[in-house]
Amino acid sequence: MGLDKETYEKVLSLKKEDDCKEKALALLTLREHSALELKQKLLLKQFPKDMVERTVSSLKEDGSLSDERYAEMLVRSRQRRNPEGKAMLLQRLLAKGVQRTVAENAIDAAFKDQGDAFIQNAYQQIARTTTDTQKQMMKLQRKGFSYGEIKKVLNNKQNNED
Repeated sequence: MGLDKETYEKVLSLKKEDDCKEKALALLTLREHSALELKQKLLLKQFPKDMVERTVSSLKEDGSLSDERYAEMLVRSRQRRNPEGKAMLLQRLLAKGVQRTVAENAIDAAFKDQGDAFIQNAYQQIARTTTDTQKQMMKLQRKGFSYGEIKKVLNNKQNNED
């Protein structure tokens, strides 16, 4: 009692759809992903594009996948290890496919709570490598901190030395 070709193809398609969702969930259990990042990884696993789109949409609908959570996680993670300014964080999130408003909201929330600590930690890391104020400023700028934030941390350093 075998399956006809049409039924076999349908079962095969359902199995592949299930495999795609299973792989997506396995990736999400390791860490948060942006929708774009998850799509790219699933496409690399040779799942059809339309199947990947359906899977990602389904995961967004049920709350398993969230660009908001991903943005918050990335900001927290980056700031813990290697603090960066708003501009650099925004660039990173946009490159991962996070919408600008979502990225800006996550960054603004983090900086509202701990913005001074971020620049201070970045400065302390840089101060260990150089005492040259110009080099420190340039390194902080490359990390995406604004001129105002940099001047504030350098003024605090100078006031503490006096």
